[in-house]
Amino acid sequence: MSFIIENPYYRATPSQNLPDLFCDNPLPNLDEFIGSKQDKLIIFEPWEADIPGPVMKSGKTVIECITDQLKNIDTKNVTFITPNLDCNSVPFADKVLHYPYHFLDIQKKQDNLTGMTFARKKHFCSFNGAIKHKRIKFIKFCEEHDLIKDNYVSLVGTYDHGFKTDEKVNLYTLDKSADEVRADDKSVPLDIMKDSFLNIINETHEDEHVFFTEKTWKPILNFQIFLYYGVSDPSRYYEELQNMGFQLYTEIIDYNNDPLQELLKFTKLTISEIQQKISPSKLMNNRRLAESINCNDIKTSLLYGKSI
Repeated sequence: MSFIIENPYYRATPSQNLPDLFCDNPLPNLDEFIGSKQDKLIIFEPWEADIPGPVMKSGKTVIECITDQLKNIDTKNVTFITPNLDCNSVPFADKVLHYPYHFLDIQKKQDNLTGMTFARKKHFCSFNGAIKHKRIKFIKFCEEHDLIKDNYVSLVGTYDHGFKTDEKVNLYTLDKSADEVRADDKSVPLDIMKDSFLNIINETHEDEHVFFTEKTWKPILNFQIFLYYGVSDPSRYYEELQNMGFQLYTEIIDYNNDPLQELLKFTKLTISEIQQKISPSKLMNNRRLAESINCNDIKTSLLYGKSI
């Protein structure tokens, strides 16, 4: 039997300043593990994929703090479970396992569209909360090509996450204000989703690792084509989705092309052309596959299965 510590990244009161979001004790119940006489420790972090993690109040990253806390624990007795699909090693654990379905589990419990319709008026939608470099570039591209007024595009400016820029960027709201997004970013804007064909996904992390949040699962669960922009290597995201069994919409999207240019090309299609090119079977199969993934069974197997 293993001792499980969950959610080490979240140990403090949320704040708009990232260094204040985390305290310096990501494993507060470590003493309980030491006193339990159990020889195996599992650190299960389903919410955050940032490795080595943000800088905490001590000036150390989350991973550095965890490593310090576990300095007297043999690494062969520690397993780290992360949603970061590109993380295969950490200094405090000999075994790293992956659980990319936490946000899928959350989104499946939301109110999603019950049926598929092609009676849509807008080419695409894109929901953006925090201001980040690539999201600024995306907004400026949409402004330059006059794409915002005829589509659903937001940049509400929620958490700044320590982000600094001298660039001026215009903010846009759709169904929710910044405060409303901070309070609930998981609910699905059904009217917008069912009225647009393509979802431009600017995922949470702009760096190199693959981390699926609600931004990925919302379009899959709501019969939308998807296209990644705000990540360093979209091909890695497509690769992992295909490894899970999801299909890409190659009949209408060239996923090898620059995503902004591909978006521009897509918006030049008429609604009728999109309706003719789109594959209803792929949209339905992707939705059904997402619904069929038993997140709890996978989680239970990781935490209590023989792989530990």
